[in-house]
Amino acid sequence: KGAGGGASPAAAPQMQVKVTQVLEDPDFVAMANRFEEVMDKGEYAQWCESKVEEAASEKEKQVWRLMKVLCFESNAREQLLSHLGFDADVIAQEAEAFARPAAEEAKNDAPDAASLAAGLLGAAPSSEAEKMIRRALMVGNFQAAVSCCLEAGMMAEALLLASCGGSALWSSTQAQFFERETPRRPFLHTLAAVIKNDLADLVERADLAHWEETLAVLSTYGKTDEFFKLCARLGERLEVEANDRSSATLCFMCAVDIRKTVGHWVQELKDANARLGRTDTLALQDFVEKVVVFRQADNDPNLELGPECAEIFASYAQLLASQGKIQAAAKFTQGSDMAIRVLRDRLYHAGAGRMGMPLPECPWETVRVGTGAAGGSAPAPAATKPAAAPHATRQKQPQQAAAAAATPPGVGGLFASADTQVLDAVVAATRKHSPELLEGPGADELLAEARWCISQRRR
Repeated sequence: KGAGGGASPAAAPQMQVKVTQVLEDPDFVAMANRFEEVMDKGEYAQWCESKVEEAASEKEKQVWRLMKVLCFESNAREQLLSHLGFDADVIAQEAEAFARPAAEEAKNDAPDAASLAAGLLGAAPSSEAEKMIRRALMVGNFQAAVSCCLEAGMMAEALLLASCGGSALWSSTQAQFFERETPRRPFLHTLAAVIKNDLADLVERADLAHWEETLAVLSTYGKTDEFFKLCARLGERLEVEANDRSSATLCFMCAVDIRKTVGHWVQELKDANARLGRTDTLALQDFVEKVVVFRQADNDPNLELGPECAEIFASYAQLLASQGKIQAAAKFTQGSDMAIRVLRDRLYHAGAGRMGMPLPECPWETVRVGTGAAGGSAPAPAATKPAAAPHATRQKQPQQAAAAAATPPGVGGLFASADTQVLDAVVAATRKHSPELLEGPGADELLAEARWCISQRRR
């Protein structure tokens, strides 16, 4: 089987070769083909919709719905509210239906002005607090009137009076109201955060069991420059304090924190592989789809997603190539990692070059074998028999010494500092592109000497 997934059984008598494409994982190939078509057409929004329909769990549906909202909706913040279950139109209708009976009852039993005044300030002369409030109002001392209301537990009256006494009195009365009332009416904590424009405090105090409500408040009231940071902070709390990785991932998605989001998806892929005991190719395909689509939310095409993600994409490209999808595999070899660079080179020479892939930069350093320091050909050494692999000794064999003497200046030093893997790669490239350089007398002895030098350096 070759690098492109082809098998070549040969019929000896006629010397004919028939190349057959072998698909080891047809389900994986079918999914890869579908997504490749989506990538070519750029139809990512439609792909998100189809993934929502196909998703086997509500968790996966949430991810793909949110992906569509964040990446492809012009009014993403408004759409996020609907995604979280807070549709503004529906809530307005529900509130109107709830308030209608109370409004009709109040209309039928409407009090007159005197009754309203009595209800506000009180008319019972037996109440010392109300007497003091009235006296304070007579002289315009709103500070004293508010203090009496607070002492008597008349919070609504205190707020009304404070609104007439200036911004300082209003602010201090408001703070005391929230301090007293929030413990028994928790929704006031949200109101306080909105009024004070302190959403960071809301995130820190939020009940993580109702994180969707907190995220909805951030979407409605958060300023653009703070929204993403607050979403990320909420995700961190869910991850660390509640150990809720799925919900944390959704918050990181809202923060457009691609690295953290992808990091969670990497862990999900690892878990899927562990459950199967080998690479779960369908989970791998799903991971690649999520990363490729979510990257549409970021304008940086050169964003590095870390070595783990690069390694996964390299594995995906190798898997595509093994199924004969050379051209598709080449699309997933972005990055500067050595493994990716080597894979790009392999794919190009395996056929991607004929399909339009540009010639990649050679991942290895070019070494001219058999040339002198001035660029001319070195004298050919005397023909000798191929030397055996050197033993673990510092004493060189006579044949090796002769080969070393004929080595061009600088080559021995290069070999002495090279890595075995690099040496093998150089030899392979040389055999492919310039085989005559390794066919001359002494070539085998020279390679044996190089490997001996490496073994001694490693001791």
